[in-house]
Amino acid sequence: MSVIDSKNPLMGLHWQYMLRTYSFWGLALIAFLMEFSEFESSMRTSSAHTETGVDFKLYIQLYYLGAYIAGLLMLYLLRTRLKAALIIFTLMYLISLIFFYFGFVMNAVTFWVATLLKVIGRFGILLTILSILVSARPPLKSFLMAYIIIWGCILAGNHLVIISENIRFTHEVIDGPGDSVGFDAFYRRIISLIPSILMGLTACFLKVDIFSRRPAPKKKNQLAQKHQNNQSPETNQSELQSAGWLWQDIVSSYRFWGLVLISFLMGFSEIASSFGVLALNFGEDLDANIFSNFTSLGMVLAAILTLYIFNMRQKAGLLIFAIMYLIPLCLLYTLQLGNPIAFTLASAFKTAGYYGILLTILAAIISARSPIKSFLIAYIIIWFWAYVGESLGYAYDSIRFSYTPIDDAKTPPFSHLFYARIAIIPVVLVILAALFLNKKMFLAPPNFTVTPKVSPLPNRDPFLVSVMSVFIPFYFLYWLYKRPGELKTLLPNMHQPSPIGAVCIGMFAPLVLPFWFHDVRKGLGEPLRERSARRIGVVGFLIPAFAAGMAQSDYNLLAQNDD
Repeated sequence: MSVIDSKNPLMGLHWQYMLRTYSFWGLALIAFLMEFSEFESSMRTSSAHTETGVDFKLYIQLYYLGAYIAGLLMLYLLRTRLKAALIIFTLMYLISLIFFYFGFVMNAVTFWVATLLKVIGRFGILLTILSILVSARPPLKSFLMAYIIIWGCILAGNHLVIISENIRFTHEVIDGPGDSVGFDAFYRRIISLIPSILMGLTACFLKVDIFSRRPAPKKKNQLAQKHQNNQSPETNQSELQSAGWLWQDIVSSYRFWGLVLISFLMGFSEIASSFGVLALNFGEDLDANIFSNFTSLGMVLAAILTLYIFNMRQKAGLLIFAIMYLIPLCLLYTLQLGNPIAFTLASAFKTAGYYGILLTILAAIISARSPIKSFLIAYIIIWFWAYVGESLGYAYDSIRFSYTPIDDAKTPPFSHLFYARIAIIPVVLVILAALFLNKKMFLAPPNFTVTPKVSPLPNRDPFLVSVMSVFIPFYFLYWLYKRPGELKTLLPNMHQPSPIGAVCIGMFAPLVLPFWFHDVRKGLGEPLRERSARRIGVVGFLIPAFAAGMAQSDYNLLAQNDD
């Protein structure tokens, strides 16, 4: 198998080539050290959280805010500087650990800053590793092979630190953040920083382009060359046409919004059901280590099934994984499994179904073979709606436990069981949503076209566009609906989302609007050379209605020049 398909330069690295590069194993080492250091520092973070008296709800909000900021940094600042991104995020993580380990976190403000740095650094490293793998543009199987290896290194780091902590706790007691720091404690904390320091050093020795540069194709033998020469022009043309999906194509597809709906429903169901399952089924004889190992086994099972069984069958994968999730959930709620073995096995299959759906959604996006920018836009949209679903699941679960509490004998009232079983409905909706998805998902090339408007070009007042977008309901969506066709009238060659896709962006993914405004102004070129594309992108992120007025002003200028 050749490393690169010379007929299709967009086809990327195969897994055999990636495994022969030091860069890939450097990423695997960083992933291992990352999880080792994260598990090691989590106890320090929780102790500092207790000492500073920060509200737990605020801590959770800081956690998600840090993950959100990490995604924005990847999208806006470090999109193509992957090595620099790894180094910067590693330094942020290391600084946060210094805050936690050496007692600088003494009040709520310093804890707030240190927590943000820690979460931004951790999620930034994970997103950068994912971006590096995507930049290689590998086939789906190769990407999943690399992804599973990286994930296995994360799991190995997690389990290794658990073993080391068990050994350490049998011999000594760790000082709290407020305790006096003796020589032994100081030495131990220095040792705890070594994994983070090694992460930074490993990132420094990676190549600047990492996987961006394409390897030279292998020389083909005469038989393979003859086979290539005998291929029909239609075959080569079809390979060239299946280049990939841009973000404009992705948001114009109903199947993508189906995946967004599935991620939202699964996020809600997983959070809304997890604590209820534990409360109703947690047995006294349940071994926490065995339960954790079976949970990890469920994750591995999901990865293996995604890789080997559902290689190019994402729709079937979604259906089967949803059923794997639904059946154990029904058993856990209806039978209330008191047997620790039965409860552990059911939880393992439930975990396999949940992570299988997440991996299948990721595999479906990868199969679109999008550029890294388009992939990250799709990834952020799906992650955001999964986060919204999880937040609603937390709210639902807290309301359920507040109004239908379980007594000391762990006997749930009927109302508690009723509200708990409602969490099964989103999984049923996931199955229904998956049934209506396209079988090929994103394997076929996109075929969305935008028809230019034949009517006279409208010349709207930019100020009125901004004001009406703020105060008149649905006007902004109407303006977005008209925008693709009007832009196609001026520049037929500019790639645009469909009108319905533009409305979906405004309703469900407003974070995509800055990219759209930026790309359009940048693509208009010479007529708008004095207007900054970066400026309209920033305004679109802060106040989309004002960016709409700026975009309308650009459109009016082009319409006047066209006349």
